[in-house]
Amino acid sequence: MQIVQESRGCETSNNFTTTKQFSIKHSPKMFKMLSDGVYKDKLAAFIREIANNCADEHRMSGTKRPFEITLPTQLSATMEFKDFGRGLSEEGVFNLYTTYGASTKDEINDINGEEIVGGFGIGSKSPFAYTDSFIVESRHEGVFRAYVAMLDDQRMPTIVQTTPKEGVQTDEENGLTVKVAVQQHDIRNCSDKLRNILEFFTEQPIIHGITDGWAVNSREYLVENDKVGFKMSDQNDYRSNARIILGGNAFPIEFSQLEGKSQYTYRGLDIWMPMGSVDVAISRESLSYDPLTIKNILTKLGEIEEAIQADAIKKVTAIKNRYLRSIAYSNISRGSGLLLSNTKAFQERCDCDDYFTEQMQYKELDTVYSSSKLILRKKDCFSTSFRSDNVFIIVDDPVCCDIKTKQFVEDNDINMKTTNVYQIPNHSWPKLYERLGKPPKSYIHYTSKLTYVKKTSGKAGVKGISCYTLGRGHGYKSPLDVQNLPDDKHYLLMDNSYVYINDKAYTHDTAACLIPKDVYLIFRTNRGKVVEYGWTEGSSLVTKHCKDFVVKYSEKNMPYELYDLVKIDTELEQINLLIKEDGFKVSSYNRELVKWTKQLIKYVENTKKTHNIPNHIDFYERRRHTSGSEHSFYETALDLLAKQGEEIDVRSTYNKIKKKLKRLEKDTLLTQWYASFPLIEGCDNNVTNTNKVDYFSKWG
Repeated sequence: MQIVQESRGCETSNNFTTTKQFSIKHSPKMFKMLSDGVYKDKLAAFIREIANNCADEHRMSGTKRPFEITLPTQLSATMEFKDFGRGLSEEGVFNLYTTYGASTKDEINDINGEEIVGGFGIGSKSPFAYTDSFIVESRHEGVFRAYVAMLDDQRMPTIVQTTPKEGVQTDEENGLTVKVAVQQHDIRNCSDKLRNILEFFTEQPIIHGITDGWAVNSREYLVENDKVGFKMSDQNDYRSNARIILGGNAFPIEFSQLEGKSQYTYRGLDIWMPMGSVDVAISRESLSYDPLTIKNILTKLGEIEEAIQADAIKKVTAIKNRYLRSIAYSNISRGSGLLLSNTKAFQERCDCDDYFTEQMQYKELDTVYSSSKLILRKKDCFSTSFRSDNVFIIVDDPVCCDIKTKQFVEDNDINMKTTNVYQIPNHSWPKLYERLGKPPKSYIHYTSKLTYVKKTSGKAGVKGISCYTLGRGHGYKSPLDVQNLPDDKHYLLMDNSYVYINDKAYTHDTAACLIPKDVYLIFRTNRGKVVEYGWTEGSSLVTKHCKDFVVKYSEKNMPYELYDLVKIDTELEQINLLIKEDGFKVSSYNRELVKWTKQLIKYVENTKKTHNIPNHIDFYERRRHTSGSEHSFYETALDLLAKQGEEIDVRSTYNKIKKKLKRLEKDTLLTQWYASFPLIEGCDNNVTNTNKVDYFSKWG
């Protein structure tokens, strides 16, 4: 990578009597500054630097096959990087690893259109930021040579050849291999760091030692523009910081360096810029905000704003209906619209609205929070945002118009949390219709064409039994006619606040997500009557319903109480039924548990094949009883705990050591689960690690 070196206008003169150029002292302190001091994240530093060196070497040598990375494991805590480029001669190895600042890439930005990342001359030494020694193996022109790069007794970087000077003959392809020993507590971290580092590599390496489900991190983009060189994800995701993508590496933009620019405006934006257009910090962990870098970033942001606005205008103006144009603009404003510099000018050009108000009398459907009961509220000023889920009920027939409106919402299962339902007087509708921009017929319904079922007075059905069904978001529905129900009737008990499944109380809204259509609800006061008439308690059907249908909708959202329902049946074969079919509707308030449950299902499915977790307690229990004395048990147990960073007094009792081992075993379980299914770790912070282990252990 060609280093950006902008002149700052300093004038020189030949009239000085004495001059001397600066130099760098050859000392352990200086080498530590160059190898260690420049990096904040020591572990990520050597992974990023060596991976980039491998990619650069393949580009420079024209190698088409991918390089390889081997992740460390509990059995082999070494991370290995292997390229298939040109390799290095003995002289080349010694020159590269003993000279800081020397690089063959400091004047090159690309080769045949492929960007070259290296150039600072310190990346090959980056493992010294993490460890005191690492291994370098070179395969060059049929000769294999191995080296150890290490810090000597004076903490000076030194490289030693471990093979004969002439090397060893080999049939392997040319290339270089770097091996770095990783500390036990960083084994899982290596996998996580690599996910992030490789996100934008054009050449993805072959990864060895990965677990099922491992994948490079990625964003889902909503807007893409190859011509201007940017992509944009969901701006409502506050974790999606804007980034500069340079040579396959992502650098978060520090908007504090860009006067007048806000990070919230550009959230979710990834910008591809050519090598040499911006300066990079020597650590390669961030950009260096010199004047040229700032200028080029601001120029690129301006180009992106123009491109987004032009694209938005093109998409919106292509829509003929004004109401639908307003909806399209509203959707854009919630996505990339934060980049639209002049909202009013945009609306005028596209002939659309973002928000609309009109003085008039009408009714708007709402829910009573405490009971989820539907209610129509009178209002004097009509207002709406243009969304695709607005519904207009036109009162051309006043007879039972309120009842019809409510029943229309119930029968069509309209979500009142995301939909506005307006009841508009017939005489006010023509003017409003024109002002709104003529909404399509699919948004409009007339009370004269709506039907409703008249409520019966008193208790419905026979023998004094009233039964109901639940509707999401608005409580239980009108009483059903028992005479028209199947003979084999299943019931659940309820009161005004809860529905009871397996003697556990669930809110009406949650229960509506779980109960199949052939299970009916009765008030608890009628329990004796339904049992007398042969009704069957329906909790088992609820459980089966959840088991049969959970997986399809686990990719969307899942009610919290599913955690408890899954525990009803602890047989692994039964749990596998969860992933077979599709089915029940779910509420939208527990996304983290959805992710957790989804990962659990995958884990259960593959447990019998992949479950190979060491049981430290059982092993050392057997060791204690078969050794004839407790001495060897103590030594072995203390050694294990010491390797895991656990310090324990040698005078500790067996029970104290056993408690330490038990905690170690649970940590081992969690480490392996987290490595396979990383989403588990961040789910539901209210659940402790101990509870997670106990819960997941039932399936193992």
